[in-house]
Amino acid sequence: MTAVSSTFGSGAVVPPQWGGQASPFMEPTKAPWVKPGVVVHDPGQPVDGLLAEFALTIRSRGFQVAGFVQGNHHGHADKTQPIELLDLASGQRSTMEREAGLNDLPWFTATQSSLRQAMKNDADLMVVSRFSALEKASTELKARVEDGISDGMPVLTSIASSCLGKWRAFAGPRGTMIEPELDALWRWWGADRLYRDLTLGVAHSEVLRLICGPRWLMIEGPDGAGLAYLPKFPKSLLPRLDAMRQMSLRQLAEYSQSWDPLEMAVGIAAINAHYNRFDLAATRGNGTRAFQGENGRVIVVGAFPGLKATLPNALVIESEPRD
Repeated sequence: MTAVSSTFGSGAVVPPQWGGQASPFMEPTKAPWVKPGVVVHDPGQPVDGLLAEFALTIRSRGFQVAGFVQGNHHGHADKTQPIELLDLASGQRSTMEREAGLNDLPWFTATQSSLRQAMKNDADLMVVSRFSALEKASTELKARVEDGISDGMPVLTSIASSCLGKWRAFAGPRGTMIEPELDALWRWWGADRLYRDLTLGVAHSEVLRLICGPRWLMIEGPDGAGLAYLPKFPKSLLPRLDAMRQMSLRQLAEYSQSWDPLEMAVGIAAINAHYNRFDLAATRGNGTRAFQGENGRVIVVGAFPGLKATLPNALVIESEPRD
């Protein structure tokens, strides 16, 4: 769910001549709250390449990424040196001339435009490699760093450790400070987008079979088959199965984002049908025996008969624990 902000004139009456469409000067935004993270680095330490690598990896997985990363110009005494920008939405590079006395104006203008568009489109990630530009653009657009009915659009930037006071004044306790390391960026991104990440990798393939029983649902695509446990009897789902069979595997996978547990099961089965491929190489037999030699902990989702004899030290995630 996303919130509607009054930032761009929400609540105004739309004149009939606009055909029910909002005026281009009064466009509502979808994500007025931002969830900011900042990479804290030593003064002079380059972090633009780190931000670009992370953002482009997220983009390559299918997430919608917006914003700019500025090329490093450390050590240039000439303050008229052009600003090099990498547009993360398109992957294109460009240069901007600085204006005398207003060195950051072109950079700020580009950031403001990109942030406005990202908020309208409810982007998955916005990156602005210079905190000063993000601060000005957020203030201008009244993008609030606060708790709301929306989790907020993730926004990533960077700041020198000597300027942390400015960051705290901007983000307060709701902002996250991140070490300048790739692993730290992935921890900030979090695991709560796992199903979204998996869904974006599912192909728009034909659904060959969709079979629903009282406890389990199976979906078969051209490359594999997937199962999902049904959390309750699928009475409300049964009338919709014929229509679901006409959908693509990717469309069914989108149900993994649903709040309805039965729809979510459909999405999980579709995801499994994509990744649980028939051409995966595996040895025949009891699959748990493949983990008998593991030194670390082995976690099993759902107990089944004979598990203790095969994996005596396994940790079991079970919805109905019993001896």
